[in-house]
Amino acid sequence: MKTFSVIAFLFLATAFISCSHHTSNQTNTGFKSNDTAHFFSGSYYFSETESMHTVVMLLPDSLYLILKRVNDQVQWQANAGNWSFQNDQLLLDGGNQSRLLAKWTENHLEVLSNSGDPILKDEKFQLSEITADSASKLSFSITGAYRWFADAASMRFCNAKRVMPVLMTKANLVAEKHFLSHREATNQEDLFMEIEASLMQNKNTESKFKSALEIQNIKQTFPMMECY
Repeated sequence: MKTFSVIAFLFLATAFISCSHHTSNQTNTGFKSNDTAHFFSGSYYFSETESMHTVVMLLPDSLYLILKRVNDQVQWQANAGNWSFQNDQLLLDGGNQSRLLAKWTENHLEVLSNSGDPILKDEKFQLSEITADSASKLSFSITGAYRWFADAASMRFCNAKRVMPVLMTKANLVAEKHFLSHREATNQEDLFMEIEASLMQNKNTESKFKSALEIQNIKQTFPMMECY
């Protein structure tokens, strides 16, 4: 395990929230995520006590989830956003919550700096592709707007264009109960909540994603929350 300075650690951590949005034309040559999800995972160890752990879930139709853990944290924290290709570089744009610029080479994503250069001078921070089954075993905390409509549950995220379907589970029944009470009291069609969930394969769904969130626990609800 190699030792890096605290400055290097903070620089890499900042890359996940400060990548600039380039204005070049979008391309997606060679990218096949329009019909297939891709999952990447990797860790970078700065010292014996400083580390960054990251999982990127690229879903069809421009939606992504990014999971992060720092040091010895157990719970993954997730944010959602939109992916796009710009000048053959992959931009994961989650607004102010998380932005990441990367280069896709074969079965790896290499994290890049704001300017599109390697983020560290001597070593690459790479995420390796993992299977959908491996990704489905990861439990994460994420906040979004829950909705129940026409006997189907979904979750939308402020910085993502697409809506994620939610599987019917016991925990989803609890989410549905919170939502119905909130709608009756406020006449609002969404209820923001923080959930603990996993991303499960759901090949029988009519959704383009062929996957859905499986809620495991409702951590808290935010009746007054809105997207800005």
